[in-house]
Amino acid sequence: MLRQTKPWVRFISVLMFIGAAFVVIAGIGILISGGRMVGVQGGFGPLIGGIYFVMAILYIVPGIFLWKYADGIRNFLEEKSAGALTTALEAQKSFWRFVGIVALVILIIYGFIFLFGLAMALSG
Repeated sequence: MLRQTKPWVRFISVLMFIGAAFVVIAGIGILISGGRMVGVQGGFGPLIGGIYFVMAILYIVPGIFLWKYADGIRNFLEEKSAGALTTALEAQKSFWRFVGIVALVILIIYGFIFLFGLAMALSG
């Protein structure tokens, strides 16, 4: 099963790196245009561009964990050792822990946005 999983893990990892590259390019474009390319007026262009760079990191980190997981699978298939399997599964665990933490943070942010919107609606 690991042999069949490895190419898909590697594929998703590569897609995450490519996605991060596109997000960085977009962030650079936003910075260069001062935010005009996304319709932002005033001094918010650098802020939006910076957010794109943070988003790129949110693609790169799990991409690295998946890449390490695919490498660990390859090593396990070559060595057939418990240590190689443990290394592969540790990379997978790191991927899921990172994705879970990011999901939790996003849910908290959405909760604050909802509460803020509700407070604004009730006050006005």
